[in-house]
Formats: sequence, C-alpha cells, structure tokens
Amino acid sequence: MSPIFDYLLKLSISLAVVGLFYQLVLRRHTFYTENRWYLLKYSALSFFIPFIDLNRALPQTDLDKVPLVQHLPTIQSLSTPGPVPAFETPGAIVAESELAWGDWVLLLLLAGVVFMFLRLLLHGVAYLRIKRRARLVSEESVKIYHVERNIVPFSFGNAIFINPTLHQESELQEIMLHELVHVRQRHTFDILFGEVLCVLNWYNPFAWLIRHAIRQNLEFIADRAVLENGVDARAYQFLLLKVSGVPEFRLANQFNFSSLKQRIIMMNRRETAKVYMVRFFFALPMMLVLLAMFRTDIEALAQKESPQGTLQTVEANYAYLAGILIDGATGQPLANVPLEEKEHAPFVMNAEKQPEPKVLGTIYTDADGFYFWKVDIREQEQEDISYSLQPKDKKYKELWWGSNVFASHNPLISAEFKVAILTENLMDRLRQDYYLVFPPNYPVGTPVDYEPSTVKQLLLANLPKFTAEHTLKIDFKKAYWKPRDIITKFREGYFNKERELIGYEGMTEFYLDGKQATYEEVNREFKQRPIALGFGQNSNPLTSAKVPKKIYYQTFVNFKDTPPAELVNENTVEWVAVTNFDIDTLQNEPYMLDGFRQVLGTSSNLVPLKEEIVRVAILKNKLARYYAPKLDKLWWIETRPPAEVQGRPDFAQR
Repeated sequence: MSPIFDYLLKLSISLAVVGLFYQLVLRRHTFYTENRWYLLKYSALSFFIPFIDLNRALPQTDLDKVPLVQHLPTIQSLSTPGPVPAFETPGAIVAESELAWGDWVLLLLLAGVVFMFLRLLLHGVAYLRIKRRARLVSEESVKIYHVERNIVPFSFGNAIFINPTLHQESELQEIMLHELVHVRQRHTFDILFGEVLCVLNWYNPFAWLIRHAIRQNLEFIADRAVLENGVDARAYQFLLLKVSGVPEFRLANQFNFSSLKQRIIMMNRRETAKVYMVRFFFALPMMLVLLAMFRTDIEALAQKESPQGTLQTVEANYAYLAGILIDGATGQPLANVPLEEKEHAPFVMNAEKQPEPKVLGTIYTDADGFYFWKVDIREQEQEDISYSLQPKDKKYKELWWGSNVFASHNPLISAEFKVAILTENLMDRLRQDYYLVFPPNYPVGTPVDYEPSTVKQLLLANLPKFTAEHTLKIDFKKAYWKPRDIITKFREGYFNKERELIGYEGMTEFYLDGKQATYEEVNREFKQRPIALGFGQNSNPLTSAKVPKKIYYQTFVNFKDTPPAELVNENTVEWVAVTNFDIDTLQNEPYMLDGFRQVLGTSSNLVPLKEEIVRVAILKNKLARYYAPKLDKLWWIETRPPAEVQGRPDFAQR
C-alpha cells in the first residue's frame, strides 16, 4: 500500500476510535470540560499516531548501508528461502493500472479537500459581511455588535452578534450570559478545529461525528454556566425553543445550536458522580492498542525496503523468462533471434561430468526484440531444476550473459525480465549491457500469472531510461579513455576511475569522512592521495538503471597500534562517567569503538547500546591526532575488557 494511503487509513481508524469512544462511553456524562479536552487532544493525537512506531526501540539494521553485490541476473526460487542481494525495486516498475487507480483516488481526495477549504472560506466571507454591516455598541474586553437582521444570536472570537429588537430584556441577559461563556472560554478555537478536521477528513464520517460532538459539547458547557448563575431552567429551555431559525453564520457558536432535545436532556440530568471519571483513563490504553495495531513489523519492513531477509514461501505454478534484445551497434531491436529452451538437472557434487541440459524447444524474438517463455513447474518432481534460454545463433552465443530461473517443488514466484544490449563483435564490450526489470510483486507476494502483453508493456515502459543510460555510458567512455579524478561528472552522471556509472546529479550524495561533500571536494582530498578500489563506497550500482543514493569516502585508517606512552597524560585524556554519557553524541561526533574508528557510512559503523558501554574517555590534542590527524577531539568508547581493545592507550601507566 502507498505510504499516503497507509497513513490515511490509520488516521481514519484513529478518528473512528476517538469518536466511538466518546459516543459510547463519555457523552452521557456531565463531565463537559473534560469531554472538551478529550475531543480536542485525542483528535489531534490521531494525526500523529500513524507516525509512532513501537518497534523503534528495537535494534534494526540500516538497509541502506548493506552493500549491493553485482551478480549474474538470476532469480532463484528455492525450497528454503535464503538471503538475496540487497537492492531496491525501481519505483517506476509498477503496473500502470495500479498507478492510475492510486492517482485517481488521490486526486479525488485532494479535490474534496480543496472544495471543503473553499467552503470554509465562504463561511469566513459570510462572517466578514455580517460584521461589516453590524453596528459596534461595545468594544471593551468583549465586543458587542447589533445586527438589524432576523438572525440567531451567535459569537465568534471575542465578538457577540445579536439583534436586540427580537428579544425581551430578560431574554437578552440570558443570551448574553450564554455567549459570554463561549467568548471567555475561547470556544471559537474548538469550532475552527472541528472545521479543519472535516476539511482534511471530509470523506470520514467519524470526523463529522467528532465535529458535531465538539459543537454540541460546547453548548452543554455554556448551558451549564447559565444555569449555575441562577437562571430558571424551565424558562431558559423555553427561550431556546423560541430562538429558532436558520443560522445566518454557521461558522460560530450558535445560541440555538441544533439538537435542542439533547441539550434539554443534559440540562435536566443529574450531575454524574466523580467516580465515573475513571472512564477517561481508559482512553490511554485505547491509544496504546492503536499503536500496537499500527506497529511496523520489522521483517515486513526489511522486505519492503530491500529483498534481503526472510522470504515467505509462496506456491507458484509457473516460472518466467522474458526480455528484449537490442542491437548495440544500431540501437534497433533484434528480431527473429532463435532462443533454445533448456532444462538443467541439479548440480552434482564431485561428479566428473555434469549432466547435459535437455533442449525443450525453440522460441523467437518478435519484431520488437521481445521474447517470453512460460515454464510449467506444477508437475516438477526433482528439486532445484533450472531453466535457461540461450541463443542458437553463434554470433550472439558468446555474448549471452545467461537467462536463468531456478524452481523447486514449493517455489516462490519466479521470474526474470531483462533488457539485453548485444553486439556481434565479441570484443566490442563498450556497447554491451543489460538491465533487470523486477516484477511488481518481487520478491514477495501472491503468485502472478503473467501474460506476454503485460510483461512486454512493462519492459517497453522502462526501455527509454535504459537506452538513455546506456548512451550516457558509451559517450563517457568515448570522451574519457582514462579519467584522472576519483569522480568525473559527465552531463547528468557521475563516473569513477574505472569509467563505471556510480550516480546521478540530484540523486546521489557524496560523503567524506562522515560529512556530506561535493564531488569536487572528494576529488581535491584525493588529488595527492591513493584510493583503494571501491574505498569508502557503501555500494556498487546494479546495472539495472539503479545507482546508490549515497557514496562514502574516508581519508583515515580504521585502527592503529597502541600510541607512544608520552602521548597519554592528563592533558590528552578526559574520563567521562558512563552514567552521564549521552549515547546520542555518537550520532554526530567521531569516535573509536574498542579501538576501531566509526564514521557514518564507512568502517564497521557500529553504535553500541548504552548498557554495553563500560568505559568512556575523550582523547584530546596529540593523542586524538594520533588516531585521526584532522581532529583535536575524539571519543574513546570501550565495551570489552582492556585486553581485547585494539590499539588501546596505556591509560594505567599514567
């Protein structure tokens, strides 16, 4: 589910729980002030509950920092699921019908919000029109306006609007008393809150229920205040019946708000015993239940962000091999290329000769270079049989990267969709490339019976970005035979010294020693300094139109031997009590953990738990520079016995 719809669903459920709890548990009691704060606070809390994750307290692996592994394009479906390379499914690879449905729903929701907002503005315009035509008769702490129209008395902000000619003197006193309660207790805020709630949740009936409950409860509060000032209850109730009509301005506290019957019932009801206030304490566990319902399952989160983790075993009836072949020399599709369908027996350990593959048939690419093979594995008896497609034409056979899929008795949904760019010349590696397109439900989900037309549409939709990236890489290799810089920017792409595409402008961020840097700063830092192959990079891009979002470089060694004894003294070491140490410090400042340097994105990048730490020190000046030449301060964290700490200074000697 889209994160937006997931949030809206959780918000709707939260508002439903808040509204139903009020209607079923709290509404019948006379705790009007407490009910007011319940409706406001818990309705507002509903907007934040979907963001609260109870699993945040549990240690989790940052999946963005798991290295990406370049691998042959195979999709495996084994009996016992194991770890697979960590990568993100490209966001564009989603069925068009699903995207269209989600877009239409989102547009409908936004249209409703816009309509409701305009409705709210119209109410505001109506208020300004009434205020402009009214006559101000008192502008003390509460402003009183006389209106020469047949209106129901109302208040808004610190102003009261009334037509005195429509009421007797005694009635005016009771009406003014009622409206003064609204003004002095700032009930306009509650009214506006309810309106905004319905603007944002116009589709949710429980939002409208809460809005009505807020307005009705405010009238309960004002009615009670009037009666507590000695006004006769029966006379006051008759006044409510008398002052009837259509409100001139709905965005206000109306003296004769609807549901008069319920207001009269509540006025005649005996005050609820204080012991029933315990019911408000039930609201807290109710919210905790919601948090438990909305918690993010860690394993599901891992599978959502990356295919690495435990995969669910799903029955599948078919495996699929499909793709598009492109001529690297001309950029045109390779039509009518014969591909042999082969079945491979399981690999036999210690065998002198492996079994020969069984040829099942031949398929041909169509005019668009598209091929599709649907393998029926329902009757498969032997486990771990693999299937492959290989060109019969010798001129492409040596260049084929292989198109394989493995299946077993209880496989996951298995499919490999690929765009391959081939050339007849074996040595023309410049123009050869391939890109993987992952099915929308990969690697988990219910089995899908793919149709050739659907798969072809999916591949063709991604073909333009693949060919654009392929052209970018070819043009760079033509322009730069041997790049001099660590990072070379060419058009919108970033390339390394090996002439590999490593990122895109506006998409990929560079970090140097844990701090974000520009690619020019990285180049300057390593101008006179060697850099190891892949040094400081957290990932290598898969050749599937995907590049890493972040690449890290570092200029220091990860550990050193014990420093000279003369560097360890009271001026270079400051001990810190573990109980006073703020573990969040390690999120922003460099530190050594058991003798190993830790920096964002590089090294082991470990953060210990507070209860694991046994000693904390601050290394200063020369001692800090011994481990990190650019630093005058470095945290020293130990979680192990001194003898097990790498390169530990001889603190005891000093």
